[in-house]
Amino acid sequence: MKNYFQAPWSLRQLFYTFLTLIVLGVITIWIGHSIIEYKNYNKDGLGVIILSFLIQWIVIGFSFFLFSPKKSLKLKYWLINKVPALITLKTIVKSYLLYFGIMFTILLVMQITGIKIPGFQPQDDLFNLGNSTTLSLIALGFIIAIIAPVFEEIFFRGFVLQTLVDRIGVRWGNVVTAGVFAIFHMQPQAFFPLFIIGLIINNIAIKNKSIIPSIAFHCFNNTLAFSLQVLISKNLL
Repeated sequence: MKNYFQAPWSLRQLFYTFLTLIVLGVITIWIGHSIIEYKNYNKDGLGVIILSFLIQWIVIGFSFFLFSPKKSLKLKYWLINKVPALITLKTIVKSYLLYFGIMFTILLVMQITGIKIPGFQPQDDLFNLGNSTTLSLIALGFIIAIIAPVFEEIFFRGFVLQTLVDRIGVRWGNVVTAGVFAIFHMQPQAFFPLFIIGLIINNIAIKNKSIIPSIAFHCFNNTLAFSLQVLISKNLL
């Protein structure tokens, strides 16, 4: 079903946005790694992590605004539509149970058969949480559990998903967006878990025509994952 969302962006604008994003992303990553190595900065340091996050989204924002029409800045185009709290809560529970069920089934099959699926491994720990201070953990938790999900949902569901669904249909728009979402995290060994959760979040946005429930689900998932990672790093679990 094309024009499902009535998004103001074209495939050409989406393509140019990602082309610019890739070029600028490669340049900034190279510069960033060079500075970190030259200055011997701690790449797990809170300042480096916050700065990397800010630069990442400045690059994404610049790449987007460079090719988007002015009218796309209106909130009505970003799926920021109100959804009742109870419906949002039910959506989170049902969607997470679905995600858990899919992951459990696949992992069980892998365990029983001994088959190892490329791209279906745990994500790398991006931060050294074991030696982190309480302040660092709070700051990281806020970024991972709140800020990152909001930014990612606005970009991937508000912009990418809407554009692709309207131009190539719901099914393929969902699949392609989930693939881009998984690749964006730059953890190829965990591509399929990220792809699966991308499909689920896409379905939430498509069904509700709003990114509010998808933000809530994303925040819940990241909060749970970060909390478990902290407990494990502190030998509390």
